[in-house]
Amino acid sequence: MKLFQCQKCGQLLHFENTSCERCGSPLGYLPQRETMTALAVGRESRNAQETIGRALVDQQDYRLCANSAHTVCNWLLPATRPDLYCAACRHNRTIPDLSLPQNVNNWRAVEVAKPRLFYTLLQLRLPLATKAQSPDGLAFEFLSDAVAASDRGRC
Repeated sequence: MKLFQCQKCGQLLHFENTSCERCGSPLGYLPQRETMTALAVGRESRNAQETIGRALVDQQDYRLCANSAHTVCNWLLPATRPDLYCAACRHNRTIPDLSLPQNVNNWRAVEVAKPRLFYTLLQLRLPLATKAQSPDGLAFEFLSDAVAASDRGRC
């Protein structure tokens, strides 16, 4: 995996970093530029939980994928894009019920590996259509291990 550098202070950055360990700048991955960027935090967006940040790498406004709220994604989307999810997370068709703590932990364990997969797919220039875009598209269905009460005790 490629290493990156903070545009603000020069600190070495890893793909999974969400903030610079030296200067504290928030970070995000820009898949279209294949780089991590430090963000100058700016204005709030249409959703009070989203913040628009100006990428120091290109001075454009971006926001984090909605899955950043669950600390599973650090990818950025252009602030003007209507999607809530990044190029990797929009392939999720099913996720477990996140109101259950064990589901959050289990989902997080598999979800944090997905950005590395998509990094590789992008590097290989493979098509990334979702099932919504094409019947042959890629979709993930992350299911929980919960057993229905009627199935308990069965072999």
